[in-house]
Amino acid sequence: MRYYIRSAQVAQFALDIIFVVDASRNIGSAIFAQATFFISQLIDYLEVDSGLIQVGACSYSANVVSSFSLNAHRTIVAVKSAVLSLSYSGGNANTAAALSFVRTTMLTSAAGYRSNVPNHIVILTDGPSTDPLAVRVSAMKRYPVSSCVHLSLKGTVITAKNAKYSLYTTLY
Repeated sequence: MRYYIRSAQVAQFALDIIFVVDASRNIGSAIFAQATFFISQLIDYLEVDSGLIQVGACSYSANVVSSFSLNAHRTIVAVKSAVLSLSYSGGNANTAAALSFVRTTMLTSAAGYRSNVPNHIVILTDGPSTDPLAVRVSAMKRYPVSSCVHLSLKGTVITAKNAKYSLYTTLY
């Protein structure tokens, strides 16, 4: 099943967003491909070409498999291509390791982090990590971000849970 954005307005404000995509065997290669396709569609609604919005992403299983930083790509076409090039690896899901990678590698000034701009992390996973306690500990550490959203890849509907407000939403 493919997920399509039915309607949206192009964002007209500065924003940094990092997508963290589960590439473990629980997800499987087909759902991983659907997740990256869904993200690539979202990119169409972000003002990347003007420099207002920066996008970074990583895929992970036991460790981070592939990634690109916030300042790596400056056009919508380049960001979409990079998202679709993220690697699927199988293996166990270690979300704590992925969040640690984001915090220590992607949220740095060298990787394009802008302290004066809202930063968001979007985690796409089926939920369980090989180390759930470490995920909780990692999530409680201070991130220089405005929000962290978890998108569940279970079933045929992508649901979103905002870690800050514990709200559930459905994306179609």
